[in-house]
Amino acid sequence: MPTILILGAADTGRAPMTAAILARILEQRTLPYQVASAGILGHDGDSPTGDAISSMDQMGLDINEHVARSLTDEIAESAALMIAVDSGTARVARARFPNTAERIQILGDLAGRARDIPDPFKMAMAAWLTYATEIDIMLRAALPRILTFLGDPNAETMPVSVSPYARATSTTPPQADVADDTWAKRTSQANSFPGAMPSTRIAALARMQRLIDILEQMPGVVDWGAARTQFDTDLGDCQATADAADLAPALVGLLRAVLTMTPNIPSPGQLAALREAMELLAQPVEQGGLAAFSARVGMWAGL
Repeated sequence: MPTILILGAADTGRAPMTAAILARILEQRTLPYQVASAGILGHDGDSPTGDAISSMDQMGLDINEHVARSLTDEIAESAALMIAVDSGTARVARARFPNTAERIQILGDLAGRARDIPDPFKMAMAAWLTYATEIDIMLRAALPRILTFLGDPNAETMPVSVSPYARATSTTPPQADVADDTWAKRTSQANSFPGAMPSTRIAALARMQRLIDILEQMPGVVDWGAARTQFDTDLGDCQATADAADLAPALVGLLRAVLTMTPNIPSPGQLAALREAMELLAQPVEQGGLAAFSARVGMWAGL
């Protein structure tokens, strides 16, 4: 089976993401190609970054098992086509592997766009999702040219398809992410109560906080059914307490009830209420906070 190789820098972010997205597009069209990835910076053996994994999770793809590798002569020779995520990667790869340079193409060129996919390393999760969405859009636009390059007869009849994530594309450059650091500092303050805050609870709160950020910034990208399931799983971890007076289990019960009666992506007001609940869970939950949130639940539909 011919192999399409995606080329990135470290093969831990954009490259495995692009490979996973392209593999799904090809599978949806029953096109007989294998997709793999490699990098030019020598991060052999590394796993994908956490943000790359999370962004793919939100798109229904799993790259947890991916292992980074460097582009070699053998790998380059075995590829029917190599697609670089940006022009800089293509330039380096062509210089290092001149014998296969004609098989190295740039994603933006194939998609008919003078555009490189930026590296979202250390950016906000919204940036990762924005660029993942853009990769999907560009690959769908590039598919006819990809098939033409491979000499596939399907190229003549393959229309440019529309990405289901197209409506979420943003032209606004994502801002640097300070949310995770701020959240970590805030939750660490909870350790002042008797008994340390359970680490599973802190980790679950961080995940839910990040998911709320995504829902606020890019609601069109998120599968709400999957997100609601993730919330429910993380809320289970938030029931862990280190203080008998902590009413976290009761608040978790309220939140689960609220999510059950939320069939669609929460409104901005509902997301704000969920964020407030995360703040309550970042410390021992007291009766006053539980009562206040209970009152908000009574007005949930109108938030």
